[in-house]
Amino acid sequence: MVVLFVKALPSFSLAAAIFSEALEQSLPVKNRPRFIARDYGRSFSEVDTSFISDLLMFRPDIIGFSNFFWSLKKNITLAGIAKTILPQTRIIFGGPQVGLIDNAINLMKQHPAIDFTLCGEGDITFPLLLKQISRNNKMKNPAASYGVSIREISHVAPQGAGNQTPIWGLNQIPGLVFREGARFVSGPAVYSVTDLAEIPTVYHDKNSFVLRNASINELMPLQTLRGCKNHCSYCLYCIDKLRLFPLKRVENEIRFLCARRFNNVRVSDSHFGGPKARAMELLRIIRHYNKGTCFSIYPDPDHIDAGYIRAAKSAGCQIISLGLETLDPVVARRVNRKTNAHKMVSVINTLQKNNVNPQVDLVFGLPQQQFHSFKNDVLFLKKHGVTNILFSPLMIFPGTALDKQSVQEKMNTLPAPQNYAFPLEMGLDDYAKCHRLILLFQLTKILYRTEKYIQRTQKQAPCWLEDDKILASHTLLDINEDMHAAASSIRANIRSSIKKISKLLCPPRYAAKHNVLNDVIRFDLMEWAMKQRFKECERELKKNNTPHVCDGKANLKPSTLLLDNDVWLDSFTAVPELFIKHPLSRPDSTHKKTYCAFCCPSATIHFLTRQKFASFKQCRRRAHPRCHY
Repeated sequence: MVVLFVKALPSFSLAAAIFSEALEQSLPVKNRPRFIARDYGRSFSEVDTSFISDLLMFRPDIIGFSNFFWSLKKNITLAGIAKTILPQTRIIFGGPQVGLIDNAINLMKQHPAIDFTLCGEGDITFPLLLKQISRNNKMKNPAASYGVSIREISHVAPQGAGNQTPIWGLNQIPGLVFREGARFVSGPAVYSVTDLAEIPTVYHDKNSFVLRNASINELMPLQTLRGCKNHCSYCLYCIDKLRLFPLKRVENEIRFLCARRFNNVRVSDSHFGGPKARAMELLRIIRHYNKGTCFSIYPDPDHIDAGYIRAAKSAGCQIISLGLETLDPVVARRVNRKTNAHKMVSVINTLQKNNVNPQVDLVFGLPQQQFHSFKNDVLFLKKHGVTNILFSPLMIFPGTALDKQSVQEKMNTLPAPQNYAFPLEMGLDDYAKCHRLILLFQLTKILYRTEKYIQRTQKQAPCWLEDDKILASHTLLDINEDMHAAASSIRANIRSSIKKISKLLCPPRYAAKHNVLNDVIRFDLMEWAMKQRFKECERELKKNNTPHVCDGKANLKPSTLLLDNDVWLDSFTAVPELFIKHPLSRPDSTHKKTYCAFCCPSATIHFLTRQKFASFKQCRRRAHPRCHY
């Protein structure tokens, strides 16, 4: 038997590794199916071509699809293709987007190519279903093996699919939904793994799937727990209660990942480690075994203090983000979320004092949320020095409390696979203003030097985010198009962009009085163009599969670029500067090889040697310093 598992992401799949390990542990070699994990997340034409090729080569008996909101629609198309080419193939849908049993039944009614759906966690039930099908295919009298309590289930195939062998014993698999004649039958309940020790561990030296499919450059997922201590009505994490993996098991997996020297491990806990004592113990374990791996974690804000940050840094852990979501107490109560503005300010200040620039997560479109409420959250974070905000539109996931209450909450759901939603009282216009506010915030991130310059000269912080006229301006949309253009287009049209930005963000009399403002804007735009060029080069290199060549100018690696936000304001009065540290120099070295990239008034970036940089410093006080390249 051949099982094809379609992953939800192109990266290493922890679910696929668990399924493969479960089959290896529970079935003898002669009865073990060939398990193949694939990703078809490329362009639609390539998806169809590569998927059809795999169908014809492997002739899978079973195809399992892992469904998230970004993959459900594509997977439905692939399932239809599979049924047309191989009518006897059994199609199984699982993952968060399947939702609860009612949602799964509706999905199967709309798409007859789907033979089975698995609701809940499939770590144990998916391998169990595969074993049931495998045993059924090999039995002449399956009822005798299962006992009198198991009845024959006649499977109704979609029109044109042909006759299929009946499946036995399915009504005892938790969370499974299947067809019986014209109706749908489900197992006992949606499945949740009570004891996480029952889930097979995958990170060990004998796991052939991991050794075959994972490279040191993979982003390796790791779980130390499942569920969440919070009970937010919109979140998938809180569908299942908080459960912890055995600490010894987690330690063994960390030791394996560090010994194999994987570059990056992402700990996908809702809150890293669970209780603080356990989180600190895990940091100690990571520090003990770590040999250069970067562990990305999502910390519990209640845990963060100076000692926690020191432990995370010494363990090689990178704090990814803080889940704030909303600061409005009315909105927070509506979605059953605890929020404390004073606590969050304390956490942000602690991180900033320890040289950690935190990403803070905000959600817009929550029940009872208004535009001014969302705007106040953004201004609050901006005021306290947060420059990296992850904006997430509300998505109604099947099975969550908000999904059940969406009618009662008077939510307007957009016709998209992601189920984007916002309260009816907010209205479409205010929802669109939220998107414009996000756009303006992202623009201020690009123009951070411009913002600092205006703040320094005006002696007050710019109020761009507070100005509704700027949000309503069509110029904002023009600038957005300019910033999304290719690097060559940004450079070619830089003068036009400077005029738009200066007109939008600064009073005309202020811009005319300070001629240097345009030079500051120019430098921010040139830096943005360089970043765009970096991305373009990376895409080209990945596409062509060629080694990265650094020519010292436009094709500099992003990893060699170190931007100092304030150095030019501290040292120079007219022209901003960009410092680049040599990638081979140690941070603690007293002999740093420092280079300078100088943006002259002609909007050309010149790279200076250390000797030429010293010569340039001598003339830095001139109104129009000449280029020394």
